[in-house]
Amino acid sequence: MTGTSENSHRVRKRNWAAVLIAGSVVILLALLILLFPALERIYLNQLGKREASTLTLAVEGLTGSLRRFEALPGLIAERPDLVRALRDPSNTFLIDDVNDELDRTAQDVGLSDTNGLIV
Repeated sequence: MTGTSENSHRVRKRNWAAVLIAGSVVILLALLILLFPALERIYLNQLGKREASTLTLAVEGLTGSLRRFEALPGLIAERPDLVRALRDPSNTFLIDDVNDELDRTAQDVGLSDTNGLIV
């Protein structure tokens, strides 16, 4: 009978070990589920900080590019021949002359596309 008793004792030990492992897995999963929102928040905050610097650099670059052309509308608007061309769009000679002037100005300030500024 001692052989059967030892077998049953071994079976109980195995069952206890299986229960202990299963319980540990359940507790670990529960902790992960509870901690997930906090871990996600931490990750998103770190990601936001990293991407904020990239966004700041892009905004500064764009702002610099726009500042480069701030005075251009005022300079163009002060040209009397431009005002005359806008008032008399049928005067093709004047329109061509103004477009040539605007093309030269655009090239001087580094604009890339200036075709047909008035026409």
